[in-house]
Amino acid sequence: MSVRKHINILENSIAHFRFDRRGNTATMFALAILPLMATAGAGIDYGRLMRARTDLQTSADQAALDLSQQAKTSTAEALKARAQAILAATSRGRTVTLVADPTVDSSTNELCLQVATNVDTTLMRLVNASATTVGVRSCATAGAGGSGGSLASGGTVEIALALDNTGSMSHSDRNGASKIASLRSAATSFIDLAYPGGQSVDGVKISLVPFSSAVNVGAGNRNAAWMDGAGQSSIHWENTPKVAGSFSPSSRFDFFSNLGVSWGGCVEERPGAFALSDQAATTANPDSLFVPLFAPDEADRGDYYFVNNYISDLGSSICTSGDASDTRDKQHPFFGDGQSKICKYKAAAGKTLSVSTRRPGPNWSCNSQPVQPLTNNPASLKSQISAMEADGSTNLVAGVMWGWRTISPNGPFANAKSYADTTNRKILIFMTDGQNYWGARDSSPDKSDYSAFGFYWNNRLGQAPVGSGGALEYVDKQNVRAFLDSKTLTACANAKAAGVTIYTIGFSVDSDRIDEQGETLLKNCATTPGNYYKATDGAAITAAFQDIITRISMPRLTR
Repeated sequence: MSVRKHINILENSIAHFRFDRRGNTATMFALAILPLMATAGAGIDYGRLMRARTDLQTSADQAALDLSQQAKTSTAEALKARAQAILAATSRGRTVTLVADPTVDSSTNELCLQVATNVDTTLMRLVNASATTVGVRSCATAGAGGSGGSLASGGTVEIALALDNTGSMSHSDRNGASKIASLRSAATSFIDLAYPGGQSVDGVKISLVPFSSAVNVGAGNRNAAWMDGAGQSSIHWENTPKVAGSFSPSSRFDFFSNLGVSWGGCVEERPGAFALSDQAATTANPDSLFVPLFAPDEADRGDYYFVNNYISDLGSSICTSGDASDTRDKQHPFFGDGQSKICKYKAAAGKTLSVSTRRPGPNWSCNSQPVQPLTNNPASLKSQISAMEADGSTNLVAGVMWGWRTISPNGPFANAKSYADTTNRKILIFMTDGQNYWGARDSSPDKSDYSAFGFYWNNRLGQAPVGSGGALEYVDKQNVRAFLDSKTLTACANAKAAGVTIYTIGFSVDSDRIDEQGETLLKNCATTPGNYYKATDGAAITAAFQDIITRISMPRLTR
């Protein structure tokens, strides 16, 4: 047979094998089974590793939380032995080892430990790796940064107590105790728990913010850089417009001086977005400054709708004939009765302006005790608490905002730690017995009492779709609570976004209950629903404060 013929036979055989499909299934399965087995094996190994890591982290966290409570008092050997015992008890049969001895940071009291375990493998056995090591790290803190106490878990803590001091706090619970008396007792107990033995603790600072219609920042801050002492804010002259050719005060403080009345220390809430922000006050942005509360003298009508009438508006002796401010007032679309003219506040020779310190007077709505900025002086805090009295209406927005501001690094008091300080915690405890309220005066052109937001007609709350129809509205008698509730919740949300943990307490006694809308607001303001407490008597509000301080003091994981 020729060579050529042999070649042809070989070529035909190859071609036949190429198109013969009788063994394809077995061949393809054999080729596919290897990656399938590899994938399954990898999945098994991965699942084992993840379960082992989760179990190991849980054991390590439990050990870290337990050991952190003994970090100050135990030796290194005792901590190590305790760690090994906890790991053995919680490791679900695994052999868990300490990679190194537990470490304790003396400045923050943070305890950390690193642990590891071996995990059997499936696929990796093929490459002679029958097991692989999984390791985790856990850190926890407990114990004060200073001497005594355990409130400042892992470094430092700043706590703001924003406490309702409104008139309704004079009402009594079912046991006959007034709510304000019960609050004073509960808050004092909180201070005693925060500072054991009445001794200051380096790592624990607390501020006190009594609030009602407005917040009192302290008359001693009259010349503070964050106060609008030069009349620059857009709301400064809103209700007492300056007019060329008349009395020209430099600020509202001139009104107080001429009236012979000291400024009570209260401020109005800032306009626009500043109202719900802790942004620092600066003269570069005048609306960020805080305007001293000055309630204008209202018309001389002497009826219910003009209740804050404290000096004469009309008559030839009030203002100089032809005074520009007097002329403008007569042309004012809302007034024309003397309310808006500022020449009446000028003390001329031979004229004495005798005015009440509070009501009626320019300090209307300034009802609460001054703010106590952050301090670790328990005696000072308890003295301020004992001075709290029930008076005024309820402005929850101001309460939340000034509570937040006292623990904000942006001021105005400028003694709080940076938000970036991860060893510091910021906590706001917000307590109220009621709902937002801003009294209406239907027949007055002002439409309302004067408050930290001015009059209704000043429209400082802006517009919002608070009605059922969804249309934008300005504040009025019907929607004022919806407006204030919305602003309160925005203030809470902004504080929480900045890193503040919020606890809320509703003091709802049988004779003066907080309604469902008010309770919902407090639950939503709190960081979690579990951070809301409902107290129905003096014992319950004391228990609420005690539970909060217990929760703050508990050991916690840090990383």
